[in-house]
Amino acid sequence: MNKYILYFIVFVGICGAGCQMIQPEYTTEQAVSAIKARYAELADYPSDSLPPRSITTEKDSKGIYVAFIQNGSGRPIIGARCFLVTSNGTITETGQFSPPTTDLSMTSFSAKACQ
Repeated sequence: MNKYILYFIVFVGICGAGCQMIQPEYTTEQAVSAIKARYAELADYPSDSLPPRSITTEKDSKGIYVAFIQNGSGRPIIGARCFLVTSNGTITETGQFSPPTTDLSMTSFSAKACQ
């Protein structure tokens, strides 16, 4: 008998039904690529051409938060779409952000909070 098959049989015998498969963590690059594959309108992010577009990410225990940000020239951010990609690859749109036209002071943006 092949030794790898024997190892598998022993593992299954020890583990039984109580073990769960460990999902590999997504990288930020994989998370961004997965979102772009699902939402074709986001394929041209990031971009330095006018209007500029950027992507920001934040990681926590739930997964990777990704924000596709439309930057402005007179305003730091015109708008953003935010997503969460979990470790099993589930993509959820968590919100959209559009600051008031009078707010010119925004200096940072949180992909997790989508604001």
